[in-house]
Amino acid sequence: MKFLTTLSLGLALGLLTACGGRDDDHNGNTSTSAVKAIEGVLAESSQGQFQIGDVPVNVAGAQVTINGSPGSTNDLQHGMTAHANGHIYSDDHSGNAGHHGDGHNSGHNGGGSGHHGNMGGTSEHFDVTHITVSPILAGHIEEITNQTLAVAGVTAIADASTYIARSQSGHTRIAFSALQLGDPIIIFGVLQEDGTVLATRINLMPAGTALTPSFTIQGLVSELDTAAKVFQCGNYAVDYSSVTVSLRDGDPVVVSGVVADGVIKANAVSVVAVNASDTVIVSGRISGLDQDARCFTLSGGHCGSMSYLVDYSSATVDLDLATHKGNVCVEGIISKQGHSYRIKAAKVTK
Repeated sequence: MKFLTTLSLGLALGLLTACGGRDDDHNGNTSTSAVKAIEGVLAESSQGQFQIGDVPVNVAGAQVTINGSPGSTNDLQHGMTAHANGHIYSDDHSGNAGHHGDGHNSGHNGGGSGHHGNMGGTSEHFDVTHITVSPILAGHIEEITNQTLAVAGVTAIADASTYIARSQSGHTRIAFSALQLGDPIIIFGVLQEDGTVLATRINLMPAGTALTPSFTIQGLVSELDTAAKVFQCGNYAVDYSSVTVSLRDGDPVVVSGVVADGVIKANAVSVVAVNASDTVIVSGRISGLDQDARCFTLSGGHCGSMSYLVDYSSATVDLDLATHKGNVCVEGIISKQGHSYRIKAAKVTK
């Protein structure tokens, strides 16, 4: 597969309108849901099938974009962060497993038994028309300690669920201890509230691979100063003095660059189109739970680089949000309000 040294293009392509395509899946089932997109971490089962959160995803025949370059379904790998367009279908097949579990499906990569899959009777799957996967970090290891490393000025954390692979040997899984200072790596993961990245997959590239250090986020422009060429994007100040781009407050952007002293020195800024008002499913981790206001922050959107503010005041919730430790799946409608993206949730599941 191909990886561009600038990561923004692949993420931007995943945000563009791509809701057309089949009204029926490959088995002739009719879509019964308004869901147009699903976002989260790809988890691969022992049968070679994928799911995102608790939703089985069918990628057969899908258009695949790997960081801005055309790819194939053979390029999709466990632990990649993905944005997929398509439709939800209900299958009325006795014994049709809604999703599969194996040693991969633990921790932040999903699993669980939400409402989208059943071991018998009616189950649901997401039939993909277009899937985009994009890493959040690329470059050479600048620092490395016990289960943490720094790339492009950003700290990435590996845990027991992080899939680490040596790309030049058929993506053979390796231990964190095999990584060394200076190694070229590509990281898929989820940006957390504290600015660290929880790595879901780390690809160790062949020695000598040239990678421009790059950290990629997506969000809305705020506090724009066109004279100083700086703006705020999420929790980061962005210096775009090296980039030629026309911006306005509120623009949705993808930013790539290197972090120093909490500021992203951008080498690429792209204004993108986002399908506000679409119904989506997002699998990610919650933080900032406010049970009185019935809202929380959900990380993991748009290939791991963006967070949503979720309003679950009208949602069906099948878990205890205050005690739940793993990922959740949120189904709802996206909107842009002020300088943040929000989801009006209809369902919150494991």
